[in-house]
Amino acid sequence: LADSFERAFAEAEALAFLRGEGHANNQPEGILTTSGVQRIETAGAAAITIDDLIRLQYAVPTQYRRNGVFLMSSELEMMVRTLKNNQGDYIWQPSVQAGTPNTLLGRPVYTQDDFDAFDAGKDVAVFGDFKSGYRILDRTGGALTRINELYIEEGLIGFKYRRRVGGGVIRKNALKILMVKSA
Repeated sequence: LADSFERAFAEAEALAFLRGEGHANNQPEGILTTSGVQRIETAGAAAITIDDLIRLQYAVPTQYRRNGVFLMSSELEMMVRTLKNNQGDYIWQPSVQAGTPNTLLGRPVYTQDDFDAFDAGKDVAVFGDFKSGYRILDRTGGALTRINELYIEEGLIGFKYRRRVGGGVIRKNALKILMVKSA
């Protein structure tokens, strides 16, 4: 039971780190909702190019680029996996070692499916040094409480899971967001 709560919390936590509305709303500050994180527009409104990804990567200062990783949705990952260079070779480099992420332009790629769909004006990826750019404040462990009284008339037992976590962008220049150009 505790494992189920931990998994559900991890999903909610991942969403909050990306899209959280901030401490005033009892949520972490999300990368996409923090003002001042620079957005790099794609060249076109309907497709992504290798040039868009290169511009995103090089928008991050060198000291953060060397530890940078890509974070994108599975939808965008699929689109990127079909991109080819001038020789017809795929630019995507699948990992051949267990536990090692796939790479794109020499940098690891991680998926997070809480991005918007690939559409004009939407944020679709982040590149940067997440360890330097985003801080997670996590209290150790969670608390699982059994609630007998609330559901006694129905013959049920309830459970409440509580865990405190926070987070926010601490270095805005360490992260850059790829946004699809508006039409």
